Amino acid sequence: MNEPPDTNETTELPVADPDAELPVPDAAPRPISLSVRLAVLVAIIVPFFGVLAAPFLVWGWGFRWTDLGLLLSLYVLTALGITVGYHRLFVHRSFETNIVVKFVLAVLGSMAVQGPLLKWVAMHRRHHQHADKAGDPHSPHVHDKGVLGVLRGIWHAHIGWLFDPDPPDLDRYVQDLSRSRALRVASALFPV
Repeated sequence: MNEPPDTNETTELPVADPDAELPVPDAAPRPISLSVRLAVLVAIIVPFFGVLAAPFLVWGWGFRWTDLGLLLSLYVLTALGITVGYHRLFVHRSFETNIVVKFVLAVLGSMAVQGPLLKWVAMHRRHHQHADKAGDPHSPHVHDKGVLGVLRGIWHAHIGWLFDPDPPDLDRYVQDLSRSRALRVASALFPV
């Protein structure tokens, strides 16, 4: 029996060709306030030190098998959300699935705390379009040479780019995903 079309989905438009050369826009990016930069830095550093301290603080009394089971299962689920959902499904459109699976993968990807779906996908598509050239939001190769330049590049590629203002043209990279109300909702609910 024929099912009615999903009202949350519309025909997807092609995404910008990752191999096409596009000029880097001249529009100045929005500046990020010092308080936002500090909040992001604290949000990155505090959990890292918490992970280092946790084994010493709970050794012998505060850790059960259920904790290990939760840790491993949530790690696997959020890793699937990022790798299969955010990256393979949404960025590269490597496969197609129904809206329920898309929404679940978007939520699992959000649980990895790497950013809202639409922003993550837009930045990654932009990265593929401008790989290791001007306009690549997180290339490690746009810094000086030498040891200090390599260290700056590593920092920028992994964490530092989060402190940079968003490029002004990100919306054009996710026009196809923005047509889905369910994916817009999943992206908007990222803070939750």
